[in-house]
Amino acid sequence: MKPHASTVPTPPADGIDDRRKIPDRRISPRRRILRGGLTGWHNGDSSECIVHNLSNTGAHLQIRGPVPKTFNLVIDGDQVSRSCCVVWRNANRVGVKFEGELEIAGLVSSFEQHANQCRILADRAATLDRETLLKMAEAWEALTRRSQKYFRSAGRASY
Repeated sequence: MKPHASTVPTPPADGIDDRRKIPDRRISPRRRILRGGLTGWHNGDSSECIVHNLSNTGAHLQIRGPVPKTFNLVIDGDQVSRSCCVVWRNANRVGVKFEGELEIAGLVSSFEQHANQCRILADRAATLDRETLLKMAEAWEALTRRSQKYFRSAGRASY
């Protein structure tokens, strides 16, 4: 059976579809910047980078070495850590879209609050539970120290 003429898509007359007529198809406008940044990977590694442009929804980064598909980004002078997903790669440059952000100061102070709460509960708990709660407090404190070291090494945040 022959398809009906109205159901067959016709190519654009000039040979360029609507997508190519608009050179910048980003959701939000980008601004050119040249700032340092630090990527934090899920395996605990990190790498310095240069941020070439930034928008509310993504960024263009220059990073030495291999880059995982997802990572966190802290830009010099910002008080947030952005969760990123790579959308394009070209040599040592990547384009990322932001999937969320977390205030750095709030992150570290929440770890400290969890450690303090575990210690308070340990004072009231039975012996076996006390040991577990104290180990949990130590783990939260270790996470606090690692986070502070990570952000301090990048020279990014004040707590």
